[in-house]
Amino acid sequence: MELKSALLVMTALLCWPGTAAPLADRADALVGRLPDMMTDAHVPGLSLVVISAGDMVFEKAFGIRNLTSNDALRLEDVFEAASNGKVIAAYQAFRLVEQGKLRLDDPVSDRRLTSKCGPLSLIELLTHTGGLGNDIGADSFTVDCSLRGEFSYAGQGYVLLDALIHSATGEPASDSIKKDIFGPLAMHHTTFDVSEFEIVSGHPDMVFGTQTSGSG
Repeated sequence: MELKSALLVMTALLCWPGTAAPLADRADALVGRLPDMMTDAHVPGLSLVVISAGDMVFEKAFGIRNLTSNDALRLEDVFEAASNGKVIAAYQAFRLVEQGKLRLDDPVSDRRLTSKCGPLSLIELLTHTGGLGNDIGADSFTVDCSLRGEFSYAGQGYVLLDALIHSATGEPASDSIKKDIFGPLAMHHTTFDVSEFEIVSGHPDMVFGTQTSGSG
């Protein structure tokens, strides 16, 4: 938590309008403490980027990318975003709702899903209120009716959402999101498709992979 708090403070200072020092210079001065903070917080590696008015004014990689080899982290290394991907999947779902390809009250039909309290709706998947669990590797998903209508974090709902997006677009959700969101935003180093990356061994939770195709 100390490292997260420090990074938030650094961000605030970098964005503070009352100082005349160039933004890049302020970033350089502030990141001097990062290595010690990373050691204290047991963070093997991180990348820091400062963007001002759409321009990248500072970028630097700290620490290592692999606990086995101790290779230094590189700016081109790609971190796993984990559940941040749910926000992007939800955004794609709402885009499809706007296009009339999905409805928020649509009942969810999936062979993996079992419910004794009626069909789930798309909005319940999106808002984690369908009584599902978080074991995304399970072969079947059973609704806990006692949790229906209450917030209970449910990764299983987003597994089902992936299938709904596929059905609505006629292509895998990863492909439609890349085409409709990542492509237009020039997010060429962002993907849901693990096959685009060389998986880094030794610390899969730290660095997810290194891009092996494309240069944008």
